[in-house]
Amino acid sequence: MTTPTSAGSCLLLGRDWIVAASPATLMMLKRIFTRINVSAGTKGEIRIRRSAEVDRKLEWFMILYPLDMGATDRAELARGSERHRADEGVVAAIQSGTYEPREFTLAVTPRGYQRTAADLWLRVDRLLLGDELGLGKTIAALTGLSDPSTRPALVVMPTHLPEQWEGQIKRCFPDATTHICQGITPYDITERAAKEAAKMSLFRPAPAPRWPDFVLCPYSRLVGWAPALAGRFAAVVADEVQELRHAESQKYAAFHMVADPARRVLGMSGRAIHNYGGEFWNPLDAIRPDCLGSKEEFAREWCNKEGEERKWTLKSPQMFGEHIRKSGLFLARSRADVGAELPPFTLIPHTCPTDHKALDRVSGRAVELAKLILAQKGPGRTAGLDAMREGSELDRIMRQATGIAKAPYVADFLRMVVESGEPVICAAWHREVYTILAEKLQDLAPAFYTGAETPKQKQESLRRFLKGETPIFIMSLRSGAGIDGLQTVCRTAVVAEPDWSPAVHDQFFMRLDRDGQMNETLGYFLLAESGSDPTVADVCGAKAANYRPVLRPGVMSADYQIDPAHTRRLAESILKRGVR
Repeated sequence: MTTPTSAGSCLLLGRDWIVAASPATLMMLKRIFTRINVSAGTKGEIRIRRSAEVDRKLEWFMILYPLDMGATDRAELARGSERHRADEGVVAAIQSGTYEPREFTLAVTPRGYQRTAADLWLRVDRLLLGDELGLGKTIAALTGLSDPSTRPALVVMPTHLPEQWEGQIKRCFPDATTHICQGITPYDITERAAKEAAKMSLFRPAPAPRWPDFVLCPYSRLVGWAPALAGRFAAVVADEVQELRHAESQKYAAFHMVADPARRVLGMSGRAIHNYGGEFWNPLDAIRPDCLGSKEEFAREWCNKEGEERKWTLKSPQMFGEHIRKSGLFLARSRADVGAELPPFTLIPHTCPTDHKALDRVSGRAVELAKLILAQKGPGRTAGLDAMREGSELDRIMRQATGIAKAPYVADFLRMVVESGEPVICAAWHREVYTILAEKLQDLAPAFYTGAETPKQKQESLRRFLKGETPIFIMSLRSGAGIDGLQTVCRTAVVAEPDWSPAVHDQFFMRLDRDGQMNETLGYFLLAESGSDPTVADVCGAKAANYRPVLRPGVMSADYQIDPAHTRRLAESILKRGVR
């Protein structure tokens, strides 16, 4: 038997495979790995960011085009390829419904689908769990964290959720030790934990200082704490992982610092991104570095690179969703998938009257800004910064004016719902809108959960609404992540000021449309015919069409023509029809 002639060589250098071969071999390699730049290989070699998927494809490629490789690198290639095959097998069994997850021991009995998520996480080590809101992702995470190999564990979450997480941990593991990081300046956690334990032990001997089983740190404190926490944990859980959708942020870098040394990382969110599908690289790479290649490789393989990076869209959302599921990167089930059907949810767009005087007051400035934005054609940095500032200002004044123009009618709508015998939650954005709603609904003493209240005041507002002391709960569209319990007392939700991101609307409505809801849920969009609302609604439709097929197999993307610059669309609409 003759040995195949070598077509070149391959070696592992850091995080990359380096393939040196003839032009013909490199051309075939680029056909297999579409993430490779078409102009690569001019110097006789190609660099590919390593992942389990890349290892398996490269192993297959080398059957057709044998490459010289050292024994250590060949063993690494075989290990990665086998890992990809194993993950794919588990995922296939889960999708077919034949997978039987292992049992876990904790004080709360997890549901079967929660055990499946926990088992998959422990098998693949790093996973994005994207189950629909209300399916109990927290319990799924804690089911996985019941495995002793995951301790100590770090849980990172939004600022208002540490106490909620601590309560769930104590509920599942009554004997577990926990600590919530305070402030942004690190201190000796073991010493602080020992003092807290001594207070609880009363006359018993205080336990010896040791690292807590669970450390809880809000994203807002992670930048300060990351150097002190790095390398300390066997597992890291990122709740509401959409907080990591901006790879250029300090928060993102801090998360990498604490998560990269850990063996296991779990990201959780029913909406891991808020905008276009190209944003998926950021949270997935934070959870499992290099799983999609470098950002440039991901963009070449999966995206339409139109406009600035945050506006990149997926070429095929359905294919991308299938890919990340099949690779064991992503698990997302709907309520129907797990047999947890709820009463129906009805979404009702409702045209809302507006006070045109509020829009007229900003018409001159709006038209001026619109002309400036549309005049920006140069690629220079100064022109780009000017356009950004002008676009931001146009967005601010138009959305605020539109919200103010609708606010009196929004108040009338909320009162109508209350008078029909239904409590209601309402989402808005601008402080001026909250002020008008408070004045118009003063006799109903609405509770507020916005960016202006302290965590204690927010909890008091939530308590008042849940106890029936007020029939109206007004919250900021982006301040309610993690709130639970609203579904037990309310079935009607109203969006008074739409957001540019449809994921924000989804999260808001699912505060009611979730486990524990006993009635049909009604979601109202109060949209003005003029002002910013028509453009915001169009942009939301384009974004939803690009990411929803990733989250839910079988959901087809609509044929939207996506303009990468939504402020230009807003400017064009203003000049086309006037502010009205």
